[in-house]
Amino acid sequence: MRACYTCKKAKPLDAFKKNNALPTGRGYQCKECSARKSREYCRTHRKEKNEYQRIRYLNNSEQIKKSKSLDRLKVKEEVLRHYGGGVPKCSCCKIVGSVFLNVDHIDGGGTQHVKNLGLKGGTDFYRWLRKSGYPGGYQVLCFNCNFAKHILGSCPCATLRVESEETRRTSGSQLLSYQ
Repeated sequence: MRACYTCKKAKPLDAFKKNNALPTGRGYQCKECSARKSREYCRTHRKEKNEYQRIRYLNNSEQIKKSKSLDRLKVKEEVLRHYGGGVPKCSCCKIVGSVFLNVDHIDGGGTQHVKNLGLKGGTDFYRWLRKSGYPGGYQVLCFNCNFAKHILGSCPCATLRVESEETRRTSGSQLLSYQ
């Protein structure tokens, strides 16, 4: 237990922000007071903060865009690796290459689920998956398989794979080969 420097209330140590520079490893101000102080500062210094951000962006726009783009790709790759079992690949047609891949809700209803979470989709959704500890019910699909599943109810790849195996068994040829 420790008393907050601002509100003077005794609170457990996990109610304080981490600060490795201090002996206890926690700050002197509780998270609630720290957040309140931060909001107040932002409210009273909004113009200065916005002007600083505007000038910073003008001077470094290419670097900022590149950094954000790399961050988005890194988050997507991490999520695809988790749901793809290490190597990101479509769980239907087995195509590899994260530029073609995305995360699919196995039971459908993905658009509505993302809206209910208050997210825009894409990177926001990937960050939510990571923050939520990678919940079950998702798979990696390429754009074509995901779109076919959405429009047709199932992907034709599965049907082609079954037909291909039957054709190979009966005729001995390998017209189509899926892994």
